[in-house]
Amino acid sequence: MRTIATILCVISVVLHWNSAQVKGHGPQDIPSKIRVTTIMDPPFMMSAFTSKTNRYQGIIPDIMKQIGDRLNCSFEFSHVSDGRYGSLKADGNWTGMIGELQNKDADIAAAPLTITSKRMEAVDFSHPFMDAGVRILIKIPASWNSIQSVFILMAPYRAEVWVIGLLMFVAVSVLFYVIGRYSPSENPRDRDGLDLNNSFFLSFSAFMLQGYHTIPRSVAARVLICFWWMFALFFITAYVANLTAFFLTKEPIKRTLPVLSFNDLAKGRIPFGTVKYGSTSNFFKKSPVKVDQKIGEYLDKHEGNLQESVKDGIDRVRKGNYAFIMEGPAAEYAASQSPCDLMVIGEPKSPSEYGFACVKGSSICDALSIVIQEMKETDVLEDIKRKWYAGDCGSTLDDEYVFHGFPFFSQSDSKDITVETGVTLKRFGAPITFICVGIGISILALVAEIIYTSKTRKLPGHSALREDEQAIQDHV
Repeated sequence: MRTIATILCVISVVLHWNSAQVKGHGPQDIPSKIRVTTIMDPPFMMSAFTSKTNRYQGIIPDIMKQIGDRLNCSFEFSHVSDGRYGSLKADGNWTGMIGELQNKDADIAAAPLTITSKRMEAVDFSHPFMDAGVRILIKIPASWNSIQSVFILMAPYRAEVWVIGLLMFVAVSVLFYVIGRYSPSENPRDRDGLDLNNSFFLSFSAFMLQGYHTIPRSVAARVLICFWWMFALFFITAYVANLTAFFLTKEPIKRTLPVLSFNDLAKGRIPFGTVKYGSTSNFFKKSPVKVDQKIGEYLDKHEGNLQESVKDGIDRVRKGNYAFIMEGPAAEYAASQSPCDLMVIGEPKSPSEYGFACVKGSSICDALSIVIQEMKETDVLEDIKRKWYAGDCGSTLDDEYVFHGFPFFSQSDSKDITVETGVTLKRFGAPITFICVGIGISILALVAEIIYTSKTRKLPGHSALREDEQAIQDHV
């Protein structure tokens, strides 16, 4: 019995020790007050200093508050002395927040800090709290905000569609006149017959889906009017649908962008840059992809385009003729803020993650990882992100910049990439083909009528019958 009791005591001690080890990265193993180095980078970290408060605001402070409440600790924030995130120097030391952690001037680096293999050699990282990727921030061209022209009513169709529509109207009207003049079934001397004036007015009335007192008698004219009615129905229906889209979205007819992707950026269509000494510039300089290498070479040759901070880069973009390569989340936030003059383009490049950095060997990051994972599972992190990404320009966290109406992209050899929103001739090809077929059938019907009548006139008694019919019509 004593042996069994001894064994049970040993097992109890071991289980208690293992439990303590599992909880070893919990609140009891981290200091009650943690020094945090950070950097101003909206919406992650922003100052909110007023006469009544002395605190920071943004995604990072909200996350740290949640962590502090769960770990029963507090955080003392300080701005990084050199204003940098952290890059490796030639002597093996680090700048920025990574350097302060190495020197143990802080316990945590709380910022949109990209997790990289080089940084992981110098510091520990927590579980990532946000996914990221590099995007391009540019200024919305001034032409996009211009006042709509008085020719907005012409916007639903491209110029060539209007020209073809006008030519079809003239061709159909002239064909009505030809049928009225040469068809045996039509009477050119009739006041309501298909003379030149009535022919044009009949085409216009039919196009506007209105009735007209002139009624074609010949098969050729009736075939033509049926095809013309259907063409008019296609034309007007598509026009009303597109005009409605234009009025609802108030989009310009034509828009131009200097670049639309990283491939365009590599061609030097517009000056561009990124933050000095950051992971973004290092990515392009070391990437094996040819396009990325071109961008990296450009950054090396144009150091004047590199910015000291993200804020400097955004300010430079607002001056125009400049593109700023930056982390996607920060770019989307900048585009969502007043004065709503920025936009984000390009598919995310260099997928990365943001995490909190800690002093190498510290247990703080392990405790942070547990809390961050809990916040992900309960959607607390998602709620915080949506709170700060709801901007003044009506965009949200998951929104992309969209083009309304009937958009498509066409790139030529010119400097700009053009975004057209009007219906093109190619898109309107079916109705045009349809009316052309109708014109052809009508012409064949007219020829058939003429041939048939010429043959029937040679039959005995046909001339007398024709004269009697004509006399009746003249009398009436």
